[in-house]
Amino acid sequence: MEFDGFVDYGLKLTSKTAAKVKDIRLEVPVVKEKAEYMMGLGQEGGIRTPDWKWKWDVTKNQDMLWVSAVNGGLRIKWKAENYVRPLVNIYYKFSPLKMPPSWANDANGGVNVSEQNNEVVINAYSGQRLLNKGQILNYDFELLITPFKLIDKNINFDDRYYQGGGRNSSIKIDAAKKAGANIINIHQADDVYPFINYPYTDENSKAITRLVSNAHDANMRMKLTTLPGS
Repeated sequence: MEFDGFVDYGLKLTSKTAAKVKDIRLEVPVVKEKAEYMMGLGQEGGIRTPDWKWKWDVTKNQDMLWVSAVNGGLRIKWKAENYVRPLVNIYYKFSPLKMPPSWANDANGGVNVSEQNNEVVINAYSGQRLLNKGQILNYDFELLITPFKLIDKNINFDDRYYQGGGRNSSIKIDAAKKAGANIINIHQADDVYPFINYPYTDENSKAITRLVSNAHDANMRMKLTTLPGS
């Protein structure tokens, strides 16, 4: 377990003999009062749907589910040995989600969320299959316990971002002040930040350093946009 409540499980199943298997699944029971909300696997968010059924489909970037209440919850992500973090938004088609051979089982697998007595059971099933002798399946998954620390309401409710101002970075600190913001986003193509990724060029590093220092002097923070994974 890491400092933020993240847990990464790597489970390897090896078949000693050829066998016909009815199902291999992960069942996670959650106390009902800690499963008031749900988001993921096609659920956009909000109050948990009492009986939720989902099947693997890599045309959609869906591989994780979060169920929770304000003071306790769990996010689960299912993956296998071929997992590569997919691209997002308009770039998804260039590197989509890879179907995990174990969990998906040629689209026979899926996830059901149902109420059983005083529990909400998350059932990640892979369905019926034939296993060859020596065949290996990787049933990997991640857990993220939420919230793992006391909620800092100052961070959650006092942060105000400033996104605009055009390419002229010299006016952004004053503009952010007038807008009531305390965090400034510097996007690619701004005059001091012509590229979206590291490394910054020698020509613009001094200008970026000066801009960040001025923002700190004004009791503001500054964020430089980068691509995911960069």
